[in-house]
Amino acid sequence: MKYQIKKSRGFTLTELMIVVAIIGILAAIAGPSFANTIRRATVMKMARGFESALDVAAFNAKTSGRPVKVCATNTINNPTPSCLTSLSAFTGSGNSENFGWIVFWDINDNDSVDVAAPPTTPAEKIFKRLPFAQGRIKMEWSGTNNIITIMPRNTTGDNGTMCIYAPYGSVTSLSSPCSATSAFEPNLNEVKVILSTLGRVTFATE
Repeated sequence: MKYQIKKSRGFTLTELMIVVAIIGILAAIAGPSFANTIRRATVMKMARGFESALDVAAFNAKTSGRPVKVCATNTINNPTPSCLTSLSAFTGSGNSENFGWIVFWDINDNDSVDVAAPPTTPAEKIFKRLPFAQGRIKMEWSGTNNIITIMPRNTTGDNGTMCIYAPYGSVTSLSSPCSATSAFEPNLNEVKVILSTLGRVTFATE
């Protein structure tokens, strides 16, 4: 019995060039959309981290019966990290493992984490450290105090909005100050975390 061997026809150079061109077109279309999705995920992750810090503060304030504070820091890995009085340090394109949120018990109400000074001052407790990479992120807080105090009844005494933008670097100025009612920035991905005086947290996105 004779077997007939079938020859399979491969791609011609023209067909291969057409396939490559189609892939290039699809990549050009999908690329910006994918990058935008990544930026949206980045700002939302940052927003969730801030919300988590507020939740930890509210829980510990309620269970301890004492005020608990939340602040941003660029020395999160230090034994006694210091609070930033301005969020401008978060603006840039570099990454740092030292940036993040700290939730702490401020016994002497001096807006910093202090070591023990026996016999009068006990060590101030850090309830939570929430580190994050700085990345190309900008954050602005519209409240009067960058160090947020959560009371045992979950009240804050100072409402405010945390605006988180990405990517930040090519855009050097914002079209409007951060607020719950301000327009979203046209050239940036933005999430707003709105904190009421009653401790309620809501998100606003484009």
